[in-house]
Amino acid sequence: MAKATSKKMVITNPRTRREVKIDSSIYEPFKTAILQSLKGSKGKTFTELSDDVIKIIKKKFSEFKGSIP
Repeated sequence: MAKATSKKMVITNPRTRREVKIDSSIYEPFKTAILQSLKGSKGKTFTELSDDVIKIIKKKFSEFKGSIP
């Protein structure tokens, strides 16, 4: 029986250049939440962005059970 494979995204830390592979089912909701938070904004602090992303993930992707911050 063949295993179902999920698409992996390669994320690179800009300072260390270390690459990490994460499942696209985790990457996409976070990407969407970050873009939604920043839309129409002139900029946010990391704390403001993090708080928004937590709220959006909990509201729109309630099935996500991992660590958000």
